[in-house]
Amino acid sequence: MAFPVRLLKAIKVVTIFFILMFVSVSCSTEVYEEDPVEVVVTEGNEVSERSEEIIVEIKGAVARPGVYSIPKDKRLNDLLELAGGKTDLSDMRSVNLAKKLKDGESYVIPAVGEEPVPTSVPSDEERKLDINSATREQLMEVPGIGPATADNILKKRDELGEFKTIEDLLEVDRIGDKTLEKLKEYLEVG
Repeated sequence: MAFPVRLLKAIKVVTIFFILMFVSVSCSTEVYEEDPVEVVVTEGNEVSERSEEIIVEIKGAVARPGVYSIPKDKRLNDLLELAGGKTDLSDMRSVNLAKKLKDGESYVIPAVGEEPVPTSVPSDEERKLDINSATREQLMEVPGIGPATADNILKKRDELGEFKTIEDLLEVDRIGDKTLEKLKEYLEVG
């Protein structure tokens, strides 16, 4: 009678071992599929990992407002879904769900009756003036741009239709490489 008891214990141990192995392999596979990581080898053979995710905030009339980590190629619609979706109070008429997400930005979903706000609110240090929509007065508020340079920017913008890159400003009279480097802190192409 002692033999079958030992056999049953051995079968239990082997069964538990295989179950644990199966669970371990299953869990590790999911992590690699859902968490893309880029491995970077630097000088000295140091290995570091760089995540392909950004950190963004969503607030307002959403089910679960908060700060989320999301793949960098996602759009506002994806963030809204991650946050549990809209609420019964959400006013989606002024929200661009196709907007690309940017790291460090905050996105606001307005409630019905609220005055719509921009869907993204950049931090103070990220606020740059779009040279394709800026007025003469706005341009003159930028350090290094006076009335003559502002007029030259507007004239060149009219000729081009719009600036494609910030480097297009080099075609503007009175803007050289050094001035452009200073202006990059305040201007962007939207």
